[in-house]
Amino acid sequence: MNIKNSIQNISFGKKLEAKCSILGADKKPKECFIYKLEPQTDDDYFFRIQNKQAWKDAEYFDFIKNEVRFLEKEPYRSIYSMETSNGACIAYGEISDRNKAYKVDILETIPVWAGNHKVETPKPKYIGETLLSFFTQKALNDKKEEINVEAAIDAFDFYSQKCHFEQEDDAEYKFTLKKENFSKLLEQNRKHTNRNIDFIS
Repeated sequence: MNIKNSIQNISFGKKLEAKCSILGADKKPKECFIYKLEPQTDDDYFFRIQNKQAWKDAEYFDFIKNEVRFLEKEPYRSIYSMETSNGACIAYGEISDRNKAYKVDILETIPVWAGNHKVETPKPKYIGETLLSFFTQKALNDKKEEINVEAAIDAFDFYSQKCHFEQEDDAEYKFTLKKENFSKLLEQNRKHTNRNIDFIS
C-alpha cells in the first residue's frame, strides 16, 4: 500500500512538539514527527483522514474526530498526532493532566500497520511504543509521578509485557507506568528505533 498517497494530509496549525523514529519495513529507522493539535486550526484534522483506506478500521475515530474543537474549553487535555516525513498520520493519542500523573485517554496506531492486522508485505514497527515513549518523556519533563491508562484486556500484552506498565490489582483494565520505570521504556524505545525522543524547545 502506498501510504503517502493513501493518508497524506494538508498543512494545519498543529505545533511540532518532537522528532522521533520508528523502525521501517526495511528494518531501518524512519524519522517521524509528533504534533500537538490546536483547537482553532486543527478541528477538522481527523475528518480529513477518516475516510482514507489505511484508517478504515480505526476504532476511536467517531470519538476523537470531534474532540479537537473542545480542547480550548478543557485545557487539561491534549491531542497529538504522529506523522511520517511525507505528512502521513500513522498514530494519534490523547492525554489528560491528572495533577501528579498523565492519563492516556486514547492511543491508536494506523490499523493497516497494527500488530493484529494481516498484510502480505513487511510493515513498520514500534509506532505505538514510540508515541507512548513521547508521553513518557513528557511526563518526565513535567515531573509527573506516573502514567495511567485504561485499556481493554487484549491490550495487556502491549502495556504490561512490552511497555513496563503494571496492572492494577483492583481492575484488570487499568495499567500504570510508575516513575521508576519511565527510563526502562525510554531506553527500550531508543534501542528499538536507534533514537531518543527529541523535544522541540
